Amino acid sequence: MRKEDFPEFNSAWADALGVYGVRQPESVILAVFAALAPYPLADVQRAIAAHISDPQNGKYAPKPADVIAWMLVSVQDGRPGVEEAWAMCPLSERDSAWMTEEIAAAAAAASSLIERGDLIAGRMTFVEVYRREIQAARIGQRPVRWWRSHGWDPRTRETPMNQGLAQKYLAQAGLALPNLAPATAEQAELGETAIAWRDADESARRQMVAELVAEAEEG
Repeated sequence: MRKEDFPEFNSAWADALGVYGVRQPESVILAVFAALAPYPLADVQRAIAAHISDPQNGKYAPKPADVIAWMLVSVQDGRPGVEEAWAMCPLSERDSAWMTEEIAAAAAAASSLIERGDLIAGRMTFVEVYRREIQAARIGQRPVRWWRSHGWDPRTRETPMNQGLAQKYLAQAGLALPNLAPATAEQAELGETAIAWRDADESARRQMVAELVAEAEEG
């Protein structure tokens, strides 16, 4: 918000507080305005209205943190909400996934926990970092940037689990999901070989190498 937005903000804030029979001194209202200043006036007004009509949180007069929380979950800028972002997060390097800069940052922060199989701690870390990243992006009014992260298993590139969610949020951002070519037979075979090698013990790996050498000699 800009300085010239204060009268409109003050009116919306006073009306909201009036619902609860609350009046605040000008010094407090100025502090609230300063706390919410990084956000557009229209978003602040919508968040204030959302708070007072919420069956749970709307029982109490709004605070700046309540308004910010509403804006973080309600802004439609092509970024997924926290739970959907976690659902889109690749859980291993084999998985392909549609990503945003914020999902990627949160996934990187949680990757060591996820790799150890501690999904509860991994999710908590992901959520904390993702919320911080999208807040910074929205305050900075940075447009969302989507890209596709390719895992090492080519077969996951045919029908990525998060494609539907990506389509939804790309549409919000006015973007289209590129058409994806299915994995070729050669890519699928390479994926099978990679998985077999990863899961094989030393003896099985030696056998695989011997078979590959024999095939090369025959060719």
